Amino acid sequence: MALSDVLAASQAFPTTLVSTSAGTLPLRAVMVALAGVENPNWGNQAGDRIGAHYVLADGTSGTIAYTPWNCNGYTAWGTWQISLPTWHELVTQLAGSTVTDPCAMAQWLSDYTHNAQTAAHIVGNGDGLSNWSSYTHSNEWKQYISQGMQAVPTATPGLMVAPPVSGQSGILFQPSQPTQPLGSQPTQPLGAPPTFTIPSLQAPTLFGLKPTTLLGLGLAAVGVGYLFSR
Repeated sequence: MALSDVLAASQAFPTTLVSTSAGTLPLRAVMVALAGVENPNWGNQAGDRIGAHYVLADGTSGTIAYTPWNCNGYTAWGTWQISLPTWHELVTQLAGSTVTDPCAMAQWLSDYTHNAQTAAHIVGNGDGLSNWSSYTHSNEWKQYISQGMQAVPTATPGLMVAPPVSGQSGILFQPSQPTQPLGSQPTQPLGAPPTFTIPSLQAPTLFGLKPTTLLGLGLAAVGVGYLFSR
């Protein structure tokens, strides 16, 4: 399998970001980089042969134990080295109920698109990239990030950098919602201005006479009083 095939298969992974020791990176880029480690030259070979001794980059070592979930002695298959002992139920779920034999699973996983679909489910299961020892025990994947970035569209809608979670690595971020520029929000039509009823002011009365009438009578009385005083 060539790099171009892996890049095409990587479209099965969501356009989200992941916090890594190399910074916050697109998940697709990291998965392509991991494929470069899991299978040299982005191949599609079998791996984890029963009885084989392994030494990881950080010094962790061991021997692949026997498991009935193997095909011809190999327990991991395809570009992202899907482990049959761990993920056989998921493979059957994705491939169909008739794919229950380890060698049938291995054949299904040898299709790079099937392998990517399975890896996408695995990376989203809550443990993120820590499902791959090539990520948790090695920094070798960082050498392939430049190739991995070829899997990332130059402009992915909704893909915005999120801050990494403190103390966590390999945890997925959901894409942030793009912020709309000012003025792009829909405006509600303005309704008619509210109306207010102003009650009419009623002038106080005395003996049923309005203030203007009382004022006129008062002035007349003053005039009469002035005439009689002379």
